[in-house]
Amino acid sequence: TPECPEPPPCVQPQCKAGEKCPKVKCPPPPPCPEPYILDVARANAGQPWCVSPKELKAYGGPIEVRCEASGPGARKEGAPTGCWLLKQTSQDYSLTKDRSRISGPIKIPGLNAYDQSKVDPSVYVQDDPQNRGLSEAVAENFVINGSLEEPSVERLNSYTFFLTL
Repeated sequence: TPECPEPPPCVQPQCKAGEKCPKVKCPPPPPCPEPYILDVARANAGQPWCVSPKELKAYGGPIEVRCEASGPGARKEGAPTGCWLLKQTSQDYSLTKDRSRISGPIKIPGLNAYDQSKVDPSVYVQDDPQNRGLSEAVAENFVINGSLEEPSVERLNSYTFFLTL
């Protein structure tokens, strides 16, 4: 799916001191080819950004949510932010730095169509290049350490509690 093209530059004319400058009418952006995507996430990566629970659930992840900076609805039980679960399960909430990390779909090797029908597809997907998602190890590393890199073998061996079907 193509992205929308950048709008053409809008150039302000050079005016002499004391001269009244005409208002510039910028050319409109070219139309977006159908179907198109508008990638606002790339432009705003790493910046605080307010989204509704519906948008957050649709995005899926990976994403990190700062719970205390979120609205009260973000901390309600069952909210897609996971802040409520973080608060309930974290033995020392201060250690998590108040961050709920949502991995998004997790690719499970060997998950067949029968097993897939038993699990939530927004959580677990077949390990297939066409499926969006993280491997179990990367998802676990992201939730625990905030890193989207493949964890080292030593680190993998230290994980004993996270993902179970």
